[in-house]
Amino acid sequence: MRRGSVGELRIERVTIKRLKLDPRNPRLHSDRQIKQIAGSIKAFGFNVPVLADQDGNVLADHGRLHAAQRLGLREIPVIRLEHLTRGQARAFSVADNRLSETASWDVQLFGSKPGTAAHDWRRSLGRPTGGAE
Repeated sequence: MRRGSVGELRIERVTIKRLKLDPRNPRLHSDRQIKQIAGSIKAFGFNVPVLADQDGNVLADHGRLHAAQRLGLREIPVIRLEHLTRGQARAFSVADNRLSETASWDVQLFGSKPGTAAHDWRRSLGRPTGGAE
């Protein structure tokens, strides 16, 4: 595939040992957050693949990879972004993290009452919901 042209994206199962974390990744994941991600994977499954380049360098979802390691998983789903140049891959890695920070929440829809996203999320992870059941 030529660089810059997006071909068919496919999910493959990759052994964790073949993936390489980016030591220059500026995004930090606390132990608490890794535990939360691991809890989400246990509750819902590994539904969002890690994004890596053709050499197995992780471009996005470092936290998910750490959580998979904590859970003792041997393989995880990966999408390889082979159409990106090294420069594009680096820029994408930063953009993927920063763009999510610019979103906001509809507090009423996300609230802690039964039937809201926050309530359902906390409940699925076995956490106190803060609302009446």
